[in-house]
Amino acid sequence: MRFHARAFALTWSALCCLSLACEPASAPGAGTEAAKEPTKKAEPANPTDSSRFTGKGLVDLSKLLHQSPETVEALLGKPTETGSQRISCVRFVPERVFFACQQEARFYAHPELERIAVEYEDGRAATIQLVGLQGEGEFSPDKALAIAGLALPGNPRVTNPPFGMGDTPDQKVQAWDWFNGEARMRVEGQQFRVRVSVVNGEWKRSKIEVINNNPLDEAQRGRVKMSRSDPGVSEAPASEAPPAG
Repeated sequence: MRFHARAFALTWSALCCLSLACEPASAPGAGTEAAKEPTKKAEPANPTDSSRFTGKGLVDLSKLLHQSPETVEALLGKPTETGSQRISCVRFVPERVFFACQQEARFYAHPELERIAVEYEDGRAATIQLVGLQGEGEFSPDKALAIAGLALPGNPRVTNPPFGMGDTPDQKVQAWDWFNGEARMRVEGQQFRVRVSVVNGEWKRSKIEVINNNPLDEAQRGRVKMSRSDPGVSEAPASEAPPAG
């Protein structure tokens, strides 16, 4: 019996030593480190969702949207002309809201487009229009988006808006609209909506518009107007909320 007891004690002692030898040595303060949360990378201050841009378009819209005229013109060149200046801007968030701003239009030449139009709001590119696309075959919004280097996840709302002043039955407009929730486009922290339109299905009369539709910030809410022509401002309605997406 004493032999068996001694053998058992030696075996148990050996197992304990083996188990301890397999455990990694604990560094000083290891217990304290284990209690800490794992380090997380800080989110960028102005995130841009690059998945909406294929990098294969006529221009890289992700480098133009919400940029200053100087940055835009470093990529597009000097404008061929400038448009009228306005003092009102609009958002659909989701209701239409006007607010006081400084708005200016500039137009740029491009060898594969009729032109590029950029509307600046308070010194930032808020709307970019690619006018007169050169596509092949029957017009489709998917082909147009591919030319612009855009990939949008949602389904658009399809409408037939009026042609404009002097609208005639032979001028048929078709438009595809991706609002915030369908476009899910964010550049420099700003949300954008997208519209593709064409007249009579002719590529040369097509247009892509990428439009800032970000919910108003605190400063813009303090400059809300009752209408575009209203010279005064009022507070934005309290029920106003960011669109889905």
